[in-house]
Amino acid sequence: MDRKDERRMFWWLEEWQLAEQEAWLTSMSTAGWHLVRTNIGRATFRRGKPEDFRYRCDVFKAGDWSEQDRLSLYQEAGWEHVANRGLVQIFRSPASAAIPEIHTDPVEHVRNIRKLLPGRLASSLLAFLVTVGLALLYRFRTAEAILSTDLLTVIIILFMLGWVLLSFGALLQVLRYMKRVRGQLASTQPVDWRRQMRRRQLSGVLLILVFALVWGDRITGIVSKTPDFPPIPDSDLPVVRLSQVLDSEQYAKASPYTGFYKNKGDVFNYYRQEGSLLVPEQHYLAEAMLVTKATEPAGATIMLHVDAYRAISPRVANLLAANLAQKRPRAISRSSLPLPPANETHGFDGLWLLETQSQYDLIAWQGNWVYYLSYSGTGSLERIIQVLRSVL
Repeated sequence: MDRKDERRMFWWLEEWQLAEQEAWLTSMSTAGWHLVRTNIGRATFRRGKPEDFRYRCDVFKAGDWSEQDRLSLYQEAGWEHVANRGLVQIFRSPASAAIPEIHTDPVEHVRNIRKLLPGRLASSLLAFLVTVGLALLYRFRTAEAILSTDLLTVIIILFMLGWVLLSFGALLQVLRYMKRVRGQLASTQPVDWRRQMRRRQLSGVLLILVFALVWGDRITGIVSKTPDFPPIPDSDLPVVRLSQVLDSEQYAKASPYTGFYKNKGDVFNYYRQEGSLLVPEQHYLAEAMLVTKATEPAGATIMLHVDAYRAISPRVANLLAANLAQKRPRAISRSSLPLPPANETHGFDGLWLLETQSQYDLIAWQGNWVYYLSYSGTGSLERIIQVLRSVL
């Protein structure tokens, strides 16, 4: 058969929308397109003479031996079994033929429709549990949530909330439809299948856009030739540098420490910029140098990691600093222990400090800015705080 005589269409209507499916298939036959088979999410129509068919949907498992009598009874009455969508069996008959209706007992029809509830309930619970799980995950990682909440994240959050609302809304629609059938009102209500289909099409387009944004961003990151650890530029940067912490003589005699990580840049000497809706400016720098001063062991390494964040408000900056002090992203040469509040703030709005052997980890909050600094090697805490004060 010529492919022009066949049309494949997305089955935008959900399986529980029985009346809408019946009205849609009837409209297609009136236009000369008759259903021949179904696939996952699709319907295949064959061109033919426009005919006035009645389509009816019933809910049962056609392959179940206990339902063979029902299927045979419908077929003997003149209903052609065309296809199925899971538990939804699709029948048709000429509208002009004196063939009795399938749905004559509202109580039995409601009993059949009730078979769709477990699947719909499972879908609603899945949407709810996934959304709650993500919310709990980010609740315990507040700092990461603040730093990564960009437009894409907001879109995903809205999509998850929409998924939950639509899932539970569909469950309520099934219950409402069952109530209408039980009250023998289903046949007297006009069926606006076009409106329901447009809603589903809009949901499908939004879903495609969300996936395109998510995976497009991931693919761009994979194929991008930009190293994960770009080199430090020569220009002035809004972060603390080793040249500011070390005295001039020590810095002049030190040599850069080199090392590479999976061919994606020097993990010990790099500078990167990022941003989010709540923290539009995010600066990351790592520096490492080999000390050659006579007072130090030969080949001793001094390492500095500093992250500078400019939040949209002091309140967000305070929240970010307090959460970074408790739970921070893991990084090389940084302590994983919580940073307690310092006994003295040294003029900052907030200061958290942890000193272990020859390493300092501190978080300073001043206005909209938060600095998270880790330093290992020679040097005094007073010098580091003095440099931070000058930067802020």
